[in-house]
Amino acid sequence: MANFIFGTSWYAPSNYYVSTTTAGFPGSAAYDYRHPYRPWKGTAATNGTITGGTASEWVGYDLGSSVAPVAAVIDNCNVTTVKIVGATNSAFSTSVIKSNTITLTADPADGKYKAYLDQDNEPVIGGASKRYWRIENVGTVTTDGDEMRVGSLSFFGTITEWSENLGETYEEEFQQEVRFGSGIVGGSREPKVVGNPGCTITIGGSFQSLGLRSSVLDILRLSEGVPFMFYRNQGTTSQVYIVHRVGRVVVSQPGVNHIRVQRFAMEEVR
Repeated sequence: MANFIFGTSWYAPSNYYVSTTTAGFPGSAAYDYRHPYRPWKGTAATNGTITGGTASEWVGYDLGSSVAPVAAVIDNCNVTTVKIVGATNSAFSTSVIKSNTITLTADPADGKYKAYLDQDNEPVIGGASKRYWRIENVGTVTTDGDEMRVGSLSFFGTITEWSENLGETYEEEFQQEVRFGSGIVGGSREPKVVGNPGCTITIGGSFQSLGLRSSVLDILRLSEGVPFMFYRNQGTTSQVYIVHRVGRVVVSQPGVNHIRVQRFAMEEVR
């Protein structure tokens, strides 16, 4: 698996299926990868404990035809152990395949529980073609005492891998909008958090292979308004982000056999 992995080809569901739904948080919200803070929520949780045992809460998709996703991303979930399930019917009762138990950990950069999955870390991804796919809880306690939620669940048809690491620059900047009101606390204006947390990631450096130029430019020429998936493969599956490009990116060829990318900034969707 490469150090940097990108995805732009989302499978779009034609229908949604859920175990339960809290009003205002429908199953379709789990596909809205642009807004991970507008999640699907179930109802089978009391004080953060999911009733009915494991797999009592889930949200799933009809992808329209049998597909074998090459990658999947779970974003902003509040259960730390889940499974990905595929089936040939919407009741998820025929020709069922299940992943191993997937452990979600909090990403230090943005604090969200997430995971990037592909054939290298979860054999069910890409291992069989199924029309219906879902995520289900294995753990029964949520991280925040709320109902189970899934900010987004994404399945990808293709991914782009950069086989070399841009090692010169890798920066993570945590962001959360704060406004200062007119109230005075301790001699200063009182801050109020009004935005959802996220981060901006900036990478840069040189590739020693001109053969990567095409795949690099495929990503860099995306419009600033087009979201894509970015995964940093550094020993944890939580460093995955749905982002869009920010600002200008310069690609140069300072030598015969290598290219250089200067400050490629990606802002996480919120």
